[in-house]
Amino acid sequence: MIAATAKKPAEKEWKSAGFARLRRAVGHQLSGIRHGLRNDPAIRQVSIAFAVLLPVAILLPVSTIERLLLILSLMQVAVFEYLNSAIESCIDRISLEKHPLSRQAKDYASVAVAGAALMACLCWLLIAGPVALRGLAHCQHRSETHLLPPV
Repeated sequence: MIAATAKKPAEKEWKSAGFARLRRAVGHQLSGIRHGLRNDPAIRQVSIAFAVLLPVAILLPVSTIERLLLILSLMQVAVFEYLNSAIESCIDRISLEKHPLSRQAKDYASVAVAGAALMACLCWLLIAGPVALRGLAHCQHRSETHLLPPV
């Protein structure tokens, strides 16, 4: 009975606990980010959009919860894009030949990314859109007042 509960040496080496496990997990995450940025055009595009829009979200004059929604919606798109790429990689690893179930799995993952992107667009339109329109109206008003002849 005691032998059945003891871990095999190879399994014990593979599984770590505590800080070592956390350090190993972070290493895998950083490796995944590097690989995605180097090898996946969709991940690069999402990352560029994130890098451009994150400072905009931080600097916009909106409430904290609205800022959080803008940032989380961007993060959600990135997370779903990484999951989509992971699913595609797993399917391609199994077989590169065309199969209806492989296509279906890839299509479902793509729908998830599109859904996340749509949610992000809605958040940005409803939160950042009015701020941008107010800014444009203010700029237009200022330019009109400079065009008036002095009285």
